[in-house]
Amino acid sequence: MGRFVINFRFEHDEGYALRHESFIKKVNAIATFKVKETPSSYAIEALGTAESIRDILYFETEFMDYKDQMIVTDLKNRAKATKGEIKHPATSERFLGF
Repeated sequence: MGRFVINFRFEHDEGYALRHESFIKKVNAIATFKVKETPSSYAIEALGTAESIRDILYFETEFMDYKDQMIVTDLKNRAKATKGEIKHPATSERFLGF
């Protein structure tokens, strides 16, 4: 069982509610335990890797990588997976160390 932090941002447009709702439903479905840290982040326990969690949240929701952003951080394995345009990847890499 892995421990992950999921940070996300959805562009506010006419499809925002649908994309956000489908994403949150999928987070709830894959998590065996979760804590909603802020309106745009969750800490969860789930099976998988950062990449597999990211792929589930991307392919099985209405997430749009050309509008929205997601970072899944695997706390145990010190790995992360992203989707969408991450504006400052070098900053997070420097801070996290991976």
